[in-house]
Amino acid sequence: TQESCYMANNNGDSDAQGNIPPDYVPPKQVVKMDVIFESLAHRRRRCVCCMLLKRQQWALDEMVATIAAWEAQSANMDEQSLHTRVHTALSHTHLPKLVEMGVIRFDDDTETITRGANARPVLSALQGIGVGVENAVLPRQGEVDTCGTAEVAK
Repeated sequence: TQESCYMANNNGDSDAQGNIPPDYVPPKQVVKMDVIFESLAHRRRRCVCCMLLKRQQWALDEMVATIAAWEAQSANMDEQSLHTRVHTALSHTHLPKLVEMGVIRFDDDTETITRGANARPVLSALQGIGVGVENAVLPRQGEVDTCGTAEVAK
């Protein structure tokens, strides 16, 4: 938590209860961790990042097709119906968020996705925990996919 990070770096500025002062600014390392956690917080963003571990550049349509195929396989759904959902979710939610955080760059003209300035710590975190594309993409058995796909068969 922010409080425990503060306590670990506290120079005696907190009160007796350990309350964080309103003007507290976390160290840069903590802020960078926020980018990592937010980037990897959603399964589809993890998937995008994992795909960028394999290759530095992806066409949007190729990325969408790959993710839709994986999700269709895990949820026993029609790949074409998932394609539209994945494209919409990536285009309107996940890619803009990753662009905003500097993890990826998106070229609107060519619709290509490449690594951004903040990609290295995010990709290093994935490598450090041994996450591969398959377990970053597919929901666990019985987990409901909040992106609108069906529950994974038990």
